[in-house]
Amino acid sequence: YTQRDIANLFVVGYGSGMILGSLVGGFADYHGRKKLCLIYCLSYTLSVLMKHCRHFYALMFGRLCGGIATSLLFSVFESWLIGAHRERGLLGNTAAKGEDSTKGEEKWLAKSLSVEMYGSSLVAIGSGIA
Repeated sequence: YTQRDIANLFVVGYGSGMILGSLVGGFADYHGRKKLCLIYCLSYTLSVLMKHCRHFYALMFGRLCGGIATSLLFSVFESWLIGAHRERGLLGNTAAKGEDSTKGEEKWLAKSLSVEMYGSSLVAIGSGIA
């Protein structure tokens, strides 16, 4: 491939992420966060599979899917976690007597987000070692 072809592949990948990044929140609210998390899995899988193809348009499709997956990765998972907390009553009115209810919210959500971040860090370290 020429240098221009490679540049086009990068533009499609980052461009699709840039364009979709501003629309993902609305899609998640309308279609549901869990569904968009599953779409992330599908789109990232397609992105990785297309990287093994030699056909230029398959590579282009893979970069498009990768941009979509990146936009979804950095938005829908945390919002799904917050929504799940809200559905289970872990947000609001979870504080002990005399405590501000926002402290109860922060306690449960902060614990969940810290476990998420710790697990993500372990996976990143493990991937770097392997």
